[in-house]
Amino acid sequence: MLVRNVGIRDGKIARVSSAALSGGRVVSPGFIDLHQHGQDMASQRVKALDGVTTALELEIGAPDVAQFLKAKEGHSLIHYGISASHSGEGSGVRRTVARRNHPAQERRSD
Repeated sequence: MLVRNVGIRDGKIARVSSAALSGGRVVSPGFIDLHQHGQDMASQRVKALDGVTTALELEIGAPDVAQFLKAKEGHSLIHYGISASHSGEGSGVRRTVARRNHPAQERRSD
C-alpha cells in the first residue's frame, strides 16, 4: 500500500510527500454507503459530514427507478443510486393478474 502525506495551504494542495507533514488530519477518498434507506436531504447532510460521497439503497430498491432518479435530479447533496425492486414490482404484477382473473370480477352476459 502506498501512503502519502498531503499538505494543504489556503484550500489547495501545496505538497505531496512520503515524509510526515504537520496538521494531523487525514485525507481519504469519499466513502460509498451501500445500504442507505434515508435518501432525503437531512440524511445526505449527515452522510456528507461523515465523508460519504455516495449513498445507495440496494436492499429493497424502488419499483420505478426512473421516477426515483427524476425526483432526485438537482435535489441531492451527494451521489445517489437505487436498485430495482423486484419484490415490489413482482407484487404489483401479481395483484394485477389476480384482479383480472378473479371469478368475482368476471362479467357474464346472460
